[in-house]
Amino acid sequence: MRLQLFDVIDDTIALLDRRRAYYQSCAIDLQNLIKDILHGDALLGVHVRVKSEKSFREKILRKKLYLQYDTNYDLLNNLSDLIGVRAECRFMREEKLLYTLLCEACTQPHSDGMYSIPGHQNIRFLLSARQPQGQRNGLAIYRIDGIYHKNGVSAPFELQIKSLVHVFWAEIEHELIYKNNSYVPMNEFIKKLLYANYDSLRQIDGNLQLIYDHLYASQLAGEEYLNIQPVVAKALSDAFALRMRNQMGYSLRLSSACDTLARYLAGRFHKTRQAGDAVNEMLSHVRRAAMEDIVFDEMIELGGAYHSDNPFRNAVGCGLSRQFNLNYDINLFFRMLFALEQGNNIDAYSNFIGLYCARFEDETLYGAYPEETRESGRDAILARLSDVLCAYGDIAILYEDAIRNIQTAIRELCAKGCRDHETIRRRLESAVLFQE
Repeated sequence: MRLQLFDVIDDTIALLDRRRAYYQSCAIDLQNLIKDILHGDALLGVHVRVKSEKSFREKILRKKLYLQYDTNYDLLNNLSDLIGVRAECRFMREEKLLYTLLCEACTQPHSDGMYSIPGHQNIRFLLSARQPQGQRNGLAIYRIDGIYHKNGVSAPFELQIKSLVHVFWAEIEHELIYKNNSYVPMNEFIKKLLYANYDSLRQIDGNLQLIYDHLYASQLAGEEYLNIQPVVAKALSDAFALRMRNQMGYSLRLSSACDTLARYLAGRFHKTRQAGDAVNEMLSHVRRAAMEDIVFDEMIELGGAYHSDNPFRNAVGCGLSRQFNLNYDINLFFRMLFALEQGNNIDAYSNFIGLYCARFEDETLYGAYPEETRESGRDAILARLSDVLCAYGDIAILYEDAIRNIQTAIRELCAKGCRDHETIRRRLESAVLFQE
């Protein structure tokens, strides 16, 4: 005979399914309200979900909720996280800021001890609990219980306020520890390793917060914007070196590669955004890269053949891509780039090649050529340069010293009116090889 508790669970699940559309409409209302309350630069987004059948069934058994309530209605109406609401912010320190905004908005008290926003008395928050709350893992979390009364039905919800680091950590921890029902030898040892990585993530969060504070305190604009690149490069170097040591047992010198990546990020966002927005984009990319699951000993897949209608860019892009899985320095550099960009590797590669080649296509480099022959002279230099870059095939061609040496060589060739292909090639080779 089947245990009666499973009949209770089935009845409760059936009730949840009948009400799911209602709960989903409540979730959307809550999402919109929280966005209005927690407005400002700190808020990245608000995400909502209604508990799935699988998760609900598991929680009833794990928490023994079938012993605590007499009816399926009582069980459903008392599930605190039936509707989950998560407000995401950039940094850990901003979690308290968003919680304070919520408390300041909820000024209407009610007899049940809860508070609401004036004009939204049917959505109530329990603000009496101490925040942040402790968790069984020893970490703190801003978690606020609430209730939404709509159309005569109560919908319990839980609002969590989390920085991106805490969002990432919670997902990893939830899957590896709390939802992993397999027997794992040395489980405590594995937990200690995980929490050691958490400390590293906290350090990264703190570093990025310092960068952001420095930028806004300085009100960066124009050339001052470039001053932040060394700081971003260090954050990148620390993040990638940590991931490499954890996975490979050692790390390589990444400073020059990270200098180039920081300059790339600055070039990507500075011209199309205000300084503050560009900074946000740069920090967001750094944080995502720090959290990305990078495998340092695998081949790179571009996801398609690189092609550009620009002959110079096409030659350079195709030549470099052939080195991806032959030269480890190049493999590592572009692995870091793709971790920064995420998504489509071919698009990220095209963006990088475009910005890199633009440093040599700049019209001001060719100003010494007569105007009537400037375009043909420029094309001749770029054709020889693509040959030299592809033949050299070393990561150093992407670094700032090499780029500036090449730019100097181009100016000298133009100033001399040089059009001999062999002379052009030799001068560009000397620039690439730093034999000036």
